Amino acid sequence: MIPSSPKSSKKSTAKVDSPARPWRSLLWRGSLAFLAMAVGFGAAQAYVRIKVNGVSLKWVNPTINWQLNSAGSDDIPDGSHEAAIEHAFEEWQQVNGSKLVFSRGADTTSTNTGASSHIVMFDENNTSGYFPGGSGIVAITPISFDTGTGNILDADILFNGKDYTFSTDGTATTFDVQDVLTHEIGHFVGLDHAPNAAATMWPYVATNQWLHRSLTQDDEAGAVAVAQQGNQSILSGHIQRDSDDSAISGAVVSALRASDGRLVAMALTSGVGNFTIKSLPAGDYWLHVTPLEGGMTSANLTGNGAVETDFAPGFYGSYAAPTPFTITGTTSSVNAGTLALDADSTMKETTSGTVLLKRGQAAVITVFGTSFNSGAMTMTAKSPHITVTNITSGASFVRGTVTIGAGAPYGSYDLFLKGTTDFEVASGAVEVVADPPVLNTLSASTGATVGGQSVTLSGTGFQSGAWVMFGGVEAPAVTFTNSTTVVATTPASTVGTVDVAIMNPDGQSTRLDNSFSYTGSAVMEALVPTAGQTSGGSTIFLAGANLSSDTTVLIGGTEATVLAAGSTYMKLRTPAHAEGTVDIVLQNAGSPDTAVTDAFTYVTTDDPTISDFTPDKGPKGGGTKVRIRGAMLDQVTTVKFGVDPVTGQGGKDASAVDVLGATAVEATTTANNQSGSFGLLLMNAEGQGALVSGFTFEGGSTTAAASGGGGGCAAPLDGQNPPNPWAEMPGLAILFAGLGWLRRRLRCQVPEPVKVPIDN
Repeated sequence: MIPSSPKSSKKSTAKVDSPARPWRSLLWRGSLAFLAMAVGFGAAQAYVRIKVNGVSLKWVNPTINWQLNSAGSDDIPDGSHEAAIEHAFEEWQQVNGSKLVFSRGADTTSTNTGASSHIVMFDENNTSGYFPGGSGIVAITPISFDTGTGNILDADILFNGKDYTFSTDGTATTFDVQDVLTHEIGHFVGLDHAPNAAATMWPYVATNQWLHRSLTQDDEAGAVAVAQQGNQSILSGHIQRDSDDSAISGAVVSALRASDGRLVAMALTSGVGNFTIKSLPAGDYWLHVTPLEGGMTSANLTGNGAVETDFAPGFYGSYAAPTPFTITGTTSSVNAGTLALDADSTMKETTSGTVLLKRGQAAVITVFGTSFNSGAMTMTAKSPHITVTNITSGASFVRGTVTIGAGAPYGSYDLFLKGTTDFEVASGAVEVVADPPVLNTLSASTGATVGGQSVTLSGTGFQSGAWVMFGGVEAPAVTFTNSTTVVATTPASTVGTVDVAIMNPDGQSTRLDNSFSYTGSAVMEALVPTAGQTSGGSTIFLAGANLSSDTTVLIGGTEATVLAAGSTYMKLRTPAHAEGTVDIVLQNAGSPDTAVTDAFTYVTTDDPTISDFTPDKGPKGGGTKVRIRGAMLDQVTTVKFGVDPVTGQGGKDASAVDVLGATAVEATTTANNQSGSFGLLLMNAEGQGALVSGFTFEGGSTTAAASGGGGGCAAPLDGQNPPNPWAEMPGLAILFAGLGWLRRRLRCQVPEPVKVPIDN
């Protein structure tokens, strides 16, 4: 059973379902929380199994299905969270030596966590009940398991969308979806929090954190431990007190690579003081042992094993000359023997965090603590690649300039704080990271909506295994050429301009904003009017799909002037042309042309025009007689009211039309379904026409026309008038309604977390 003792708001909490809930008597639900109140930068380096009453949690079948809640995240409208979530699962699945396989099922609308469906969801309004006000929990993984066997029966992953904001592109003050989820999947498979500030399984997270997207060696060892596939090396030993030879339970044992000083793996001692570190690659290792105290304590562990801290840190061998232990391969089994540790030291490091540094970079790092030897402390990384100079100290801090050598291997490094007699460890205090990628250019800036186009990305810092996103949709194929060149295949999309981003496997990413435009073949569905004067200058309205201001329209082989455009309409001014019927050709870059034969007719007569009309309003039930004045009106055969004044579409024929001469026409309105301001269209027998805005249908709802509309006096709609912002009202109405829903809740900014600072 998971204990439910109160924890500090900065610590991990463990919650238990009441036995009255509909679970079998042997089943409890433990809530493994990923909290937001302190920093946790760094690549993952340590794992601890979740153990309850000495039993490790595990899946019986290492092939685990999961489903994504289809509502997605309120914060990520482009759907890019899907790729981030899939890559987080892939990080764990691709571990060599592990049997873990994750299978994504059909998306679901269910929010019923605990129903054996293994849901990943963004909880935007605390539907789950796991995110009460002030919980401080960014994400949580509730697990149902058999307390006798430790077999996991159900697990779900919930993001706290009620209190926190998520992103996939590093937006300021947001939490990264992939970073958070990679941690939660560790719990999902049975791993507990890890006592290393550089670890993915460290219990705290900060905004804009990215390094936890990727796994490193000891996380991978955790994946092997919960679902072993083959042989793995073993380095074991026993930790006890020097005073009475009693075993120490819950001590943190860390393995450093002797050749470069990197922190490679960690383990906790068992109740009888034994430890086992598995899956170390071949090489020599130093072992040091520290109490679980400071930034992370036993309160952060979900399991209920005993953790003792009444001892001083120590090395196998000595602080000055650690003993190396050699691993020769996957079948190595090395027993380091027994290490006896001194009584508890008063010196303690109290603030844990990780500073990210690149090769050749230097920074002043301050580590805080208690009972330091003022003026007598030293700081070192025990690595030939890292130097620490200009060291100063007081009773509560040690400060030094940390410089990373040009050949330092990427990874985590401890900082050792040595006093007059004892030492303390800032675990994973330094993370050496690669330069971030830089995306400079694309070989193509346009492509068809069907996708499938090869685009070469040029820049610097690209890594093998990088993935590429076009407007939040992952490229289906990516070929890594070298650190400056990657070739990606465009995914299918809709017409529009999108960002292009590249994500390196180490978690760093970059993007080019608005750098690629999708242009499917344009479609023409309707044209109003269908004829115009040979001198050109006629205003026509084209309705269709895949249209934009970049769409070229050729009328009789000559380009028309675009006055306004949206994805479903274009307002055009015709070029001059000889009398006769001509084709219209629509052109979008990167897509085949669309030709509509005999679509427009040039005639020698001038187009009709409208100067004004009265009255300019009437009941939506119809029956209003309207006098229209203008020129060339003697051949008018059709008058329509209720027309969209921007697209020229819709409307109903007048119930009666009376031509009074070349300068006037009277027409009677028919019933209109909606009230609001609309356009008035008239056409003659040749197909020529004129459209003006400003006729208002009154009565009932005051909602404007479904697809737009303008008010005011009647005026010709030509190129001198600005485009109507409601040109695509059907789509915009949905979008605005959606945005209102997306922003319905108050966002809370997470306080700046405690961290090991870099002094400027």
